[in-house]
Amino acid sequence: MINIARASRYFNPGSNMICEWVGNSPGCGTTPSQLGATEVVDGETWMLVDWTKGKDAYHFSGDCRSEYGEGCWSGYKRLWCRCNRHVKEEYCRLGLPDGC
Repeated sequence: MINIARASRYFNPGSNMICEWVGNSPGCGTTPSQLGATEVVDGETWMLVDWTKGKDAYHFSGDCRSEYGEGCWSGYKRLWCRCNRHVKEEYCRLGLPDGC
């Protein structure tokens, strides 16, 4: 189960998606989920679109990089995204956001 906290800082890398980095520095944790996995949280479907497993924040660009925060000493951060609720589902294709 992912831990998407209501008080967390979401960012919008494009008009169709809302994303959040999950994992707090310095011990960011891990996940048993694979890339592309989906989970429903508060009635909204989130997808694991990328992570820093084997790479660092410099692999990303734009909002994905600027919202990354502090690096991990152990574990890795996970990038979870969901469709923006103001966008019709057919216009939102979950995956790594443009500009990331």
